[in-house]
Amino acid sequence: MSRLDSVGGSVDSGAPAPVVDAWEFARLGQTAEGSLQVADCRRLLPLLSSGDAQAHYVVRGSVDEHGRAMLDLAVDASVELVCQRCLQPFRLPLAARNRLRLIDADPEWSLEEADRAGHEADEVVADAALDLRELVEDELLLALPLSPRHETCKFAGSGNEARRESPFGVLARLRKPAGN
Repeated sequence: MSRLDSVGGSVDSGAPAPVVDAWEFARLGQTAEGSLQVADCRRLLPLLSSGDAQAHYVVRGSVDEHGRAMLDLAVDASVELVCQRCLQPFRLPLAARNRLRLIDADPEWSLEEADRAGHEADEVVADAALDLRELVEDELLLALPLSPRHETCKFAGSGNEARRESPFGVLARLRKPAGN
């Protein structure tokens, strides 16, 4: 069962990640910790070879020295992917750590203001209904490798195998008259 306490409170649950008021969550310094089934992540699941995994997350709200609302996010999971070299499934541990600055969905926000704000943290548009499950899924998607493969794939080539001759070298030999 989820619970949300007052200042310094926490949300601790094995149930689906809660929806929180992001601004209050940060202002009160709250923490949410729990696990979610990867099979419930509709955007992540098609990229995996199996949805049989859990992601553990910890989200901590805070306000920085400039009065900006921040979320510190840590996500750990071990997902099953398909190696892009040998096309066999393999398990890959993912560990995502990110500091997110909460911003309004204000159309007046300009690139100049973004530059003045600095780039010490990624930004996320937040409101009174921030779905932590979606936030965790976003971090897992960003942590996936572009082209997943085994650390030591049997097709990766160790450099010790016989060197294949260039197709151009074969053509050059064919063009030479016999006996030369």
